[in-house]
Amino acid sequence: MDVLLEARNLRKYFPIKKSFRQLFKSGVEQRPDLVVKAVDDVSFILERGKVLVVAGASGSGKTTVAKRT
Repeated sequence: MDVLLEARNLRKYFPIKKSFRQLFKSGVEQRPDLVVKAVDDVSFILERGKVLVVAGASGSGKTTVAKRT
């Protein structure tokens, strides 16, 4: 097996940002645990002579996977 590319357990989480209005409300605290999981635990191997297709609905993380590898 001639491996050209291997990705293991890819993860990319984006923090949820507050709206402009929420930034100026008193008592609003930052919550670093509020995230959008764009990619969570994606693994694959691309072998020489093989084709890898990443398919999915809009917003499913295809571009994020491509940028992370």
